[in-house]
Amino acid sequence: MKNGRIKVHKRILLLLLILSIFVAGLPSVAFGEKMPNKTTKEEILEEDKAEEKRLKENKAPVEKLAKEEALEEGEESQAPSKEEEFNQILAALKENISRLEEEIVKLKKENRRISKVAEQGIGEKIPVLMYHHLYNGNLKESPFKNNSAVISVDMFKEQMKYLHDNGFYTATLEELERFLNKEIPLPKKTVVITFDDGYYSNIEYAYPILKKYGFKATIFVVGNKAKNASKDHNLKTGTLRGLSYEDMNKTSDVFDFQSHTYDKHHRIDNRAALLTLTKEEML
Repeated sequence: MKNGRIKVHKRILLLLLILSIFVAGLPSVAFGEKMPNKTTKEEILEEDKAEEKRLKENKAPVEKLAKEEALEEGEESQAPSKEEEFNQILAALKENISRLEEEIVKLKKENRRISKVAEQGIGEKIPVLMYHHLYNGNLKESPFKNNSAVISVDMFKEQMKYLHDNGFYTATLEELERFLNKEIPLPKKTVVITFDDGYYSNIEYAYPILKKYGFKATIFVVGNKAKNASKDHNLKTGTLRGLSYEDMNKTSDVFDFQSHTYDKHHRIDNRAALLTLTKEEML
């Protein structure tokens, strides 16, 4: 309200200044008098110059006032509203909370690792367990019965329960790298759990089991399949549903995701593309 009154007063002052300039520009002749005759050219020029100077002096405060008002209006239009300010503060708080939650998760895992090291001693070699597709059913009666890369959900459950009941620690790839570089110790009972190719069954079946035991794992995803993730699942054609970026975001509390090439996970003349293509062809 205060700002509104100031703006109205300024506009009135602006109008008065403009009016004063207009009145000042009128001939200063009393009522009934005759206009004086300008007898010489020099007198006329001299009077014109004086008039021009006077007009400039009178216009200066008007222009200044107009600029001030325009600046104030611009600042008001740029200034965020109370609701916008609140939303900005809320967004910043949410970001900070999210960052703190991530730090808490890291600290909890670090504490678990150190506790296991103190309990078991330092490991020398770390086994890496590799999985692919998980089949929910009787594997012996499935289309994957002769595929050693596929494991049943029941078998996966048993294996994870064994690791948990026997006090195994699941290290991330980052922890494994730091261990190999002799930067951190890992417990004697440590494994790294990985999944190749990026099948939807990994998050459909493995995710809840891993989460239950507080385990971590890594999925190696084929880039272009994630970009164009198919929701098709046709066992007759061998098509298995893949992971999308949305799927990855939703399960990042258990999995971290790494590259399994972008589009070179196939065979050329019955040989792996990576073993067939030249460096130039791959790039």
